[in-house]
Amino acid sequence: MTTYSLQHIKAHPGFPFTDFKTDTLSFLLLELYWAELARDILGEHEQSWRPGQEADGEDGNPILNLYNPKTSRSVRVIQKSNDENRPTFPNSKGEGTYYPFQPWMSGSMTQDGETELNELVMAADLSDVAEKLVRDFFQRHCIDEMSPEDMEASIRDYEIDAGMPD
Repeated sequence: MTTYSLQHIKAHPGFPFTDFKTDTLSFLLLELYWAELARDILGEHEQSWRPGQEADGEDGNPILNLYNPKTSRSVRVIQKSNDENRPTFPNSKGEGTYYPFQPWMSGSMTQDGETELNELVMAADLSDVAEKLVRDFFQRHCIDEMSPEDMEASIRDYEIDAGMPD
């Protein structure tokens, strides 16, 4: 069985798969990237997590959705891309800036509608900046199991540091 590491996926000539909405192979490779990143982050905790909503090839919301039935936590990644070629954080801040990573907390339900989930949502692209931030917030929510209040505070701190407009 062949396994693909993040390095293999990033070395693909189509990376970062911005044509995923129109090209099936790009969509599948994009989906694989996020699955491998989640697997890499979760490590030994991976077995506790289950797939949630299927990836959506039309708009990338979600591109990854996982939940842990034991902790009633969920994580959803929404695919972002800088389609308008705006100035990018961290080199730029404020109004008109493209932020490759935007997190927020949300409530959601399991597919069967039986269990309420404490969900971390992250809109992110495939940049190195976004990957680092996804890893950090994923770790806090899924492995460290920060309280919802502490996650909200972490998100506010990130938004202030990034200079995100209100």
